[in-house]
Amino acid sequence: MNILMVDDDEPCRNLIKELFADDAEMTFAFASDGAEAWWLLSDPQRTFDLGIIDLHMPTVTGLSLLERIRATPRLAQFPIMLCTGIHDRETVARAAQLAISHYIVKPFKPAAMREKIEQLRVGRRVGGIALQPA
Repeated sequence: MNILMVDDDEPCRNLIKELFADDAEMTFAFASDGAEAWWLLSDPQRTFDLGIIDLHMPTVTGLSLLERIRATPRLAQFPIMLCTGIHDRETVARAAQLAISHYIVKPFKPAAMREKIEQLRVGRRVGGIALQPA
């Protein structure tokens, strides 16, 4: 499973990487903001099975990135997990409208993150969630 992790918080990116360091099936690409993530998603040589996106980032926010992804036909069904400290009702409702797969609130328990990613990976194997490369 190839995951794009988009977060300006380096310790958070490192934690995710460490959580799956022992899993040969998991590979990661990292972006520190939405602009960098969009550049990676736009590269036809790269494919991703899942995006893990923070909402509060410089340059291009996670919500702006998510809206852009959903407005792009080839990425419209791209599975997105939000991992953010922002959890007000309006933001959660907007994220739900944009068809996210999961919403994890920071600070999160590493076991909860592992569980959500594993659910998506299992869904991919059995067809429960249609994961499509970018």
